[in-house]
Amino acid sequence: MESFMPKQSTDQERAASVLAFYGLDGSGNPAITPPGYLPSRQRKGASPAELEIRKRLYYLACGDASAKQLEAATLEKAQLPLIPLGNGKWKIDKAAARKEEDIIAENKDLQLAANVREFYGIDGQSTAIVSPGLVPNQTSSTSLSHFETYMRKHLYDLSVGRVSAGRWEAEALQQAEIPLLQREDGKWIINIEEALTEKEAKEVIADQENAAKVRAFYGIDGTTEAIGEWGVLPSEWSSPEASSLEKDMLLRLYKLSYGESAAGELEAEALQEAGLPVIKNRKGKFFIDRDALKKASRQMTGASQDAGLSQGMGDMSIAPSPGSSSYPVSMSAWDTSAMQDSAGQTGGFDYPMNPVQTWPHLLIDQGYTQAGSSSQVGPSSYGGPPSHQHAGRPSKRGPK
Repeated sequence: MESFMPKQSTDQERAASVLAFYGLDGSGNPAITPPGYLPSRQRKGASPAELEIRKRLYYLACGDASAKQLEAATLEKAQLPLIPLGNGKWKIDKAAARKEEDIIAENKDLQLAANVREFYGIDGQSTAIVSPGLVPNQTSSTSLSHFETYMRKHLYDLSVGRVSAGRWEAEALQQAEIPLLQREDGKWIINIEEALTEKEAKEVIADQENAAKVRAFYGIDGTTEAIGEWGVLPSEWSSPEASSLEKDMLLRLYKLSYGESAAGELEAEALQEAGLPVIKNRKGKFFIDRDALKKASRQMTGASQDAGLSQGMGDMSIAPSPGSSSYPVSMSAWDTSAMQDSAGQTGGFDYPMNPVQTWPHLLIDQGYTQAGSSSQVGPSSYGGPPSHQHAGRPSKRGPK
């Protein structure tokens, strides 16, 4: 190595330095730079002798120096293109020469391609960290290896255009089913508009599971017996003997009706199949529309009362009790004071109306208990606690 480029070098010594640098001197020593590539002027960790030959080749490429016959011959042997200057002198054709930086970039490109195949488990020997076709989250909640941390950040940077992929990495990404866009410089980035992200995939899976639970709860999946009544919004109350599905669904439906949780498109479809109206916010998420349920309930009540009273005074038919399970919401949707006075009579008539149980008594009579409480609560067809219990409670539902 120290034989490179003596300070007072002859044409023969310079030729020898070129052969040694490119591993063509027959010594068996490896090439510093592969033949056919023009080295950079600097390299971290290079010896002074190596830096001298690097500087010499740089000057030959920039026209600040010229090679004589022997040195020019070895440069040709090292596969570097030359330009004759006349008078028996030559220089390196910098524009036509391949650069050492190209080797570094290509090696990095090949390594990144191997990393992509390992990350997605398509190299034939690795287990996928993220399934093919998904752009991973930049970070993960679980403890990560250095490799996973690096690849998550690198793929995220590719998706936002901070970095670009070369031909080999782009090929590996396509094998991993990741859509790409080619830039003007010929490099590639991930087409995030077309790609499915890891986060979106998890949301889709969760949405599918929630939709299946809704159909199972209401018995509309064709395989299970209904727990909830079609078109009825249950309360969050459950009996001590309730299954885990029932307990989970009572709480979720309650939260969906008050905007504390949001449903995806698949769960929203299942809710509508179960007779529950939904409303969509600006972010594309869905909630159970309690207002629509209450409006439908009032319309049903008015129609039932009109039908009962229109039969005439002789029949003395009375409208069904609002506690009937045929209504889609609970007693909280009804104002019983508007239906009967303190004496238990209907306004405008001298005929007594069937007494209506208040909601706590109705629940106690049917033997349900609140989770974590010894007190009695209501049946699964109950549509939520009375409206006064939620007075002043801010709604978390998104804009309608």
